[in-house]
Amino acid sequence: ASCAARGPQASARAPAATAAPTAFVQDSSNGHEPRLWPTIFVIGCGRCGSTSLYTMLSEHHDMLQTQLVGNDTEWVRKELEFWGGATFKHGLGYYFDHFPVPRDRLADALSGQLRAMDSSPSYSSLSVVPSRIKAAYPANVVAQMRMLLILRNPADRFMSYFCRAQSGSPSWALFANAVRKLGLPAATSSMGEVVRRASEHVSACLQKTSAHEERAWCAWQGSPLFDVLHNGLYLQQLRHWLASFPPSQFFVTTTMDLEAHARPVMQSAFDFAGMATGDPEHVLSWENGTHGATHANGDADKCGRASLPAAAVAQLDDFYAPHNAALAKWLHVHQGSLGSVRDEAIVDIESWSQRVS
Repeated sequence: ASCAARGPQASARAPAATAAPTAFVQDSSNGHEPRLWPTIFVIGCGRCGSTSLYTMLSEHHDMLQTQLVGNDTEWVRKELEFWGGATFKHGLGYYFDHFPVPRDRLADALSGQLRAMDSSPSYSSLSVVPSRIKAAYPANVVAQMRMLLILRNPADRFMSYFCRAQSGSPSWALFANAVRKLGLPAATSSMGEVVRRASEHVSACLQKTSAHEERAWCAWQGSPLFDVLHNGLYLQQLRHWLASFPPSQFFVTTTMDLEAHARPVMQSAFDFAGMATGDPEHVLSWENGTHGATHANGDADKCGRASLPAAAVAQLDDFYAPHNAALAKWLHVHQGSLGSVRDEAIVDIESWSQRVS
């Protein structure tokens, strides 16, 4: 039976995150500027609408705006990627320098009203991230952390990457070169062969080991595009994170649910984060319906299901179908223990195990 029949009361909420002064960082590297521990994390997934989710979260008056440090590019403001990226070597001082507290918000920071967010959608798929965060954070701050995950049909997500790989954009050269390294042109005609090789390689990785980090490394060694295919196996990523944090600290939604139901989804997100809404002096875009459309960056007017080879699209759907079905079943069973996942999101995920025309 569809989980939708259980009604709106089935969407569980985590206890409100009531930050204590211990969530406030005073050991600033510059000796005088207080900084916050980020306790709200958008951990994934890339090309699933994480930018839209981040944008609507960052509008909140009590969400501290990330600052740039040193040679940071503007993109770092949205995707810091510290815990799984090259800047991890710079240490915690560098990380916290992105979250300085304005002097006029010091009391709000100390009370826990002011919050900091790290939105880095690669975190969900990088096996080192959850253990690194848990090891670095004090236990009482770990308990206040909230992880948000937005998911998209992984077949469409893979197609999004493939479309960008053949776009000619320098920022997507890694994936274009990955196609060429397979001895294929970075063109639509190559998709069927790319999907065939990727699915065979990732399936072999899954058979080889049950350890998430070993599976991820196996996929990456094959090709960055094989890694993209592997990163659409959302349930194994979620289970990997759950080895470090309890289910009550996770919020799960989908691109489609956020697009179709922005107001209830974002209300659930802020309730989950323990942040008050409905302030007439600080009206949020999703509260009055002025928010932008939910989408994955760069997908507008690009190739997709309608323009890519039908056989390759079907092969993608078939590869992911059992994994999507397993994810929907798991969410159905564990919905009550998760911090928040709406019935509509689970119904959306259930639909992914069926071929989309």
